[in-house]
Amino acid sequence: MNRASNAGHSLPMPTALKKQAADVCARLRARLDACTPEQARALLFGLFWLSIVGFSFGQAFVVAGPLLCLPPLAFLYWKDWSNTTLARLPARWLFLVLFLAVGVQLFHSQWFSRSWGILSPNLLRGFLLPFIGMECVRTEKDLRRLAGAFFCAAVLQGANGVWQYATGHDLIKNAPLLYGRLTGSFGTYRVGNYMGMILLPACAAGLLLPLRNRGARIALTACLLAPGLFLWVFAQARMGYAALTLGLCAVWLSGRERIAWKPILPVLALFVLLVLFGPSRISLEKALADPRGELWVTAWQTMLHTPWFGTGIGSFVPALQAAGLDLPLNGLEVQHPHNAYLQFLVDGGIVGFAAMALFLFGMALWAWRRIRQGLRMEREEAATGTGGGSFWRLSLFFWGGWFGYLVVLGGGHDFYRTWFLSTGMTLLGIVLGACVNGPTRRSRS
Repeated sequence: MNRASNAGHSLPMPTALKKQAADVCARLRARLDACTPEQARALLFGLFWLSIVGFSFGQAFVVAGPLLCLPPLAFLYWKDWSNTTLARLPARWLFLVLFLAVGVQLFHSQWFSRSWGILSPNLLRGFLLPFIGMECVRTEKDLRRLAGAFFCAAVLQGANGVWQYATGHDLIKNAPLLYGRLTGSFGTYRVGNYMGMILLPACAAGLLLPLRNRGARIALTACLLAPGLFLWVFAQARMGYAALTLGLCAVWLSGRERIAWKPILPVLALFVLLVLFGPSRISLEKALADPRGELWVTAWQTMLHTPWFGTGIGSFVPALQAAGLDLPLNGLEVQHPHNAYLQFLVDGGIVGFAAMALFLFGMALWAWRRIRQGLRMEREEAATGTGGGSFWRLSLFFWGGWFGYLVVLGGGHDFYRTWFLSTGMTLLGIVLGACVNGPTRRSRS
């Protein structure tokens, strides 16, 4: 009797559960319908801003930041697609080139499980961030606040590096110095590469200082960023040095009305003198003895065995072994050739390299031309007194960060290293958002 009674009472339960689920879905749908695109953008921007500031202080920010941004981003694409930056981006076809190239290198891989293990952590992190970043830039105020985010990130991580220099361990992870070089919360001197990429957009905050004298503004900006510059210097990452130095040169040249190479000659001369007579870490002798040379030569030889479509994502070590090659200086624990452009040749052959280079440099060139047009407009309006603001000058500093990322690709990291790809794609997203939504003569008239 009890079993029959219990069975009788349990029959309505599925219907009740369905009704409760329907009520929950209805309430959720009502709340989504009541949410506006402006509210979703505000939430997206806040989460994105926090992810930039906290990015270098823990894996939680690297992992959770893009995931938390995904719901408001998806809502914008669903609710307000025609007004999104992606829908109005003329160069969005380059993303198709990127994802096709990555997809071919994955499914054509001779070691699929290895390739998937390297690619998968970036699907909802690095590759998601350009779409988040581009939707977070609509006005000059957005650029100013994002410049502030990078400024905070550079100063906070720099202060952590100063503490590590003074005490021997950093504040976040208690990480020690590595071979006498600062590591910050990264636990590796690769933090110097990170600082080399973010210090340029951090410098954009200098445009917000209430100083008319350009020299005074530059000096005060350098003083405020001193902790970040300290970490950048004493991490002793050569690609980080190159990223910031060449990025600054690119920003300075691009910001001129006419690009002239003569003024850059003193900078090049200084660079040559530093290489010849400067610290041993950046000396010519050290560069010639760098074991990365073996990696680069071996990567090229590996590519020659499968020249057209390569051997798949992250396949450098098994591919060189299959080709009968070895790395006596570096050892097989080095999993990439320390040059992303050579990595593209190994992973995807000539076809894959061409597609990846088209995406990276195509985006850089398209944005550069758009920013140059905007800078010309700002100069003309400043001369006639018909406009103010610094939207395009701010944008140029973010583009300089992307340029620095392209520099580091030439000798710093595995392309699929999550924090590295995330940093580059964050910068790219902001640049694309600025280029699509930036003011034009028509919008100001």
